[in-house]
Formats: sequence, C-alpha cells, structure tokens
Amino acid sequence: MDRSIVYPGAIPQDTDLLQPQRNALVALGQLMAAILGSGTWTSGLSVIPGSGLSAAVQPGQIFVNAPIDSAAYGSLAMSSSVITKQAALMAAATLNTPAPLVAGQSINYLVQIRYLETDGNPLVLPYYNSANPAIPLNGPANAGTSQNTTRNAVCDVQILAGTAATTGSQVTPSAGAGFSPLVVITVAYGQSTIVTGNIVAHGSAPQSVAKALLTQIMSVDGAGSGLDADTVDGLHAASFLGATATAVNSAKLNNKSWVLIASGTGTIFGGGVPYNATLADLGPSTGARQLMYDVQCTDTTVAVSQGYSPDTNRVWAWIGQSGGATPHDVLNIRNEFEVVPGFTFNVWEWK
Repeated sequence: MDRSIVYPGAIPQDTDLLQPQRNALVALGQLMAAILGSGTWTSGLSVIPGSGLSAAVQPGQIFVNAPIDSAAYGSLAMSSSVITKQAALMAAATLNTPAPLVAGQSINYLVQIRYLETDGNPLVLPYYNSANPAIPLNGPANAGTSQNTTRNAVCDVQILAGTAATTGSQVTPSAGAGFSPLVVITVAYGQSTIVTGNIVAHGSAPQSVAKALLTQIMSVDGAGSGLDADTVDGLHAASFLGATATAVNSAKLNNKSWVLIASGTGTIFGGGVPYNATLADLGPSTGARQLMYDVQCTDTTVAVSQGYSPDTNRVWAWIGQSGGATPHDVLNIRNEFEVVPGFTFNVWEWK
C-alpha cells in the first residue's frame, strides 16, 4: 500500500488527508480481489417474510468491481482503474409487496441490489481568512455554501413490480441497469401474508462470498496440494471405493470381516436310518448374527447339502438353535447313508 510522506514546516495540503484514504481503499480492494476473484458477490442480504404483505432484506454486504473514483475526490482527480469495492446494508430493509386486485392473478416482484457511491453529509465549512485569521470565512469566498464531506458506499436495495397476470403466466421484471437480481417474490390474489415459499432466489443472483472462496480454493486443489478439501481424514479420494466400483477386499468394508469361529472334523454313522449330530456349538444366539458355514465329506462321492433339504440329499448340514433358557446357535448334520466317512467343517461370523 502506498503511503504519503509529510515534512515538518511544510504547508499542509488537502491531498495529505485525501491520498492516504484513497491508498487504503486501493489496498483493501486489491486484497478483496485476491481473495474473491473477479465478479459480484454478496454476504448476508437474505430475504425473509416481513409483516403482512412485505419482505425484509436482512443486513449484509455487496462486493463489486468498480473504478477507484468515477468522479473527482476532493482535489484528487477521478481514477478509472478498477478495484473491488464493498458496501454494507447495516439495517434490514422492508419492501412492500401488495397482492393483485383481480381474482386468479399473481404478480412477481424482483428484489435487486447494486453498489452505489454518493457524496453527502453537506456542511458549511470554515475557511481561512487571510484578511482576519481570527475570523474564518463561512464557506468558500464567505458565501455560506455547504459542501459534501463524505463519499458514501451504499448497498442500494430496490424492488420492481411485474405486471399482474393469470397465475402461472406472470413475468418477472428484468433488473435495472447496474443492478443485480437477488430474489423473486410471487404474490397471488387474496394473499394476506408473505411466506417463505413465495421467495425464490433469482437464477442470475450474485454468488455468495462463501462460494467465491470455495471457487478460489478449488483452483489450487488437487493431489499433493495439502488441502483438507483434497483429502478426508488424510486419505485421498483414490483411497475410497466408488459407487460403481468393485471392492478389492470387500471383507474390509464397514470395518468388518468374516472371522473363523469354529472348525474341526467328525464322523457320523447312519446305519441305514436317519441320524442327527451336532458338529459345533457356536455360542449364544442373538438373532442378529451373520454366520457362514461349510461342511464337506472326506469321501468325495458323498455330497453334503449346505442347508436343510431332506428331499434332495441324503446328507445335509445346517445351522439351528439348541433348546434351553439360553439358546445357542449350533452346526448340525444329518446322515441317512449306511456308513459315511469323516467330515470337515468351518464356520465364519461377520463381525
């Protein structure tokens, strides 16, 4: 930021006060441009239902790209160089939205905003009187003329009424020159209050400052950027399974896996009559367990059905429940052969 230099004994100039203010304006504008980028943005300025048929624009700010000074600033000439400027709406603004007077009609109102600079706060200033320094002149040439003393940055909020028409055919008015559309408020015949559903953001409304910041961050995001936006808990997007992808190790999804909880061998003789046996006690039954099992006969000519199916196989295995006050899950086997060699079994639980 440029800074003015003054010297002891030098005659003060009005520019000694004006130039530092312009320098600060330029520095702040360049900083905002570096953070936000180029465009028009808003912070706050939400529109909510007011009392009756009215809406209220809440306090907030508008940021725009504009000339440093489009008119002379005191003794400083105008400057057409563009910087980012900001104006604030310090108190809520109430906008009236009367309903149409014809049944079956609706009307659209456009809330529009702009950055506006105006010179104001006029005062009659004392001027140096070389003829009698003890008595200052009353304004320039002692004419009593008032002069503006402040260049105001204004967040100008206005409302434009469209033309009432048959509901569904009403048209939203276009924003005026220099204005940005903010929201559209639709009011129907007979309506007595504005509700949230009547207020819809305009499709060409300025972006929020938050979105501008996100856009700036995304411009440098990417592998190796070191941004949290590029990772989740330190892991890059490549570390996660996409919605249509196939897991390399699906057993590790949800931090669960199939855990072997029982295995062993056994022999069960049928003797020509059905015979049941329990191969393994799998612990208390909770009703929410996910179990998977496999039982094989050491004689490869004998097929073991994995599931209770007496009509299709003569040897089958299944998981059931034992009796008693605290039922347990158990692995059972049934044999209807004369003689069956040994079995091997394994049981896994998803946990």
